[in-house]
Amino acid sequence: MAESNGGSPPTVERNDNATEVTTNVTIPLVVLPTKSGKSSLTVPQLPMAIARASGETMTVCTQMHLLTASDPTAGEEDPKPKPNPSARPQIEDWPFMKQLLIAIIILLVLAAITAWWVRRQLK
Repeated sequence: MAESNGGSPPTVERNDNATEVTTNVTIPLVVLPTKSGKSSLTVPQLPMAIARASGETMTVCTQMHLLTASDPTAGEEDPKPKPNPSARPQIEDWPFMKQLLIAIIILLVLAAITAWWVRRQLK
């Protein structure tokens, strides 16, 4: 499945007709055949969660599709190997770790202020 921020996200087209409204969703897939040459593949039904403006959610499925995949270099006369695309940075967001570090820093500052105040009171 394509990542939503990976360069080719799913596209949504809304068709407003006088009698009904339909929405077409295009999901890009990467086809990986198990053998070289032409091969037939079956794309199974893919579930999609739909959220309406009222907050109601429902799950719908796509139809099964049969497709034929050929080698990526089948249309070239003298295919040459192509280099891999450049790597994209991977960023992990750790909100709990950020909150924990902020809490530790606040506790250290409060401990330093309390220690200073106790020393001042003992003098």
